[in-house]
Amino acid sequence: MKLRALRDQRGWSQAKLAGKVFLSHARIAQFESGESMPSQRHAQALDEALGAGGALLDEWDKLNDSPDAKWAQKLVGVEAKALEIRHFSDLVPALLQTEGYARAILAESMEFYGGDLEAKMRYRIQRRALLDRPDAPTFMGLLKESALSWVVGGTGVMREQLLDLLRMARKSHVSIQVVPFVGPRFLSDVGMLTITRLPGGREVVYRGGVQGAWVTNRAAIAEYAVLYERVQRGALSPCDSMTLIDKVLGEKYP
Repeated sequence: MKLRALRDQRGWSQAKLAGKVFLSHARIAQFESGESMPSQRHAQALDEALGAGGALLDEWDKLNDSPDAKWAQKLVGVEAKALEIRHFSDLVPALLQTEGYARAILAESMEFYGGDLEAKMRYRIQRRALLDRPDAPTFMGLLKESALSWVVGGTGVMREQLLDLLRMARKSHVSIQVVPFVGPRFLSDVGMLTITRLPGGREVVYRGGVQGAWVTNRAAIAEYAVLYERVQRGALSPCDSMTLIDKVLGEKYP
């Protein structure tokens, strides 16, 4: 976070800032090093103490994985209006994650982000329900082959997750394609990418990562669409992808 720069501007030591917000010197050091994230309450207290005018709260909102973060609320709103969602990720897409898989991913990040695990799970389950609606949007998911082999939550969780991918792929509005290990080298720079088409033909892009970002500029969105198409061309067909998932199930998660 920008915390250290703001503290340095004040000429304060970590200990002095800690005293202002009733935290330990060690906690301030953890926040500044990126070892852990402050809670929203602590971010607000730090913002006020340093006279940051909301800058620290804005950064907290971008970095935090809480369902209360502005980006998270916007994501739910955009998905609710979506006609089509195109997604690429290193992991199983959030909209296709089983409860066990999602819980394992979120639990692993709790040490850094903190917060309420059950609230995060309710948020994930709410998002997952989108594809079961009668008026569900078309969903096209691209995921790296490594997502099938990286064990999340244990073999039982992975077996349940891959079986559910096969079930979801049978829905007429869901397409799942695996990008094989031999895919183009540029994929390592893509990260998580979601392109959502809304009523009226408008599109928005969300780039995931440690600090996600919304993209609404038409020229930039067009570039991301081309990038997605390049990745898709290197992916297995939906049919071949299901064959591979079934093969991995039998070999790794019998």
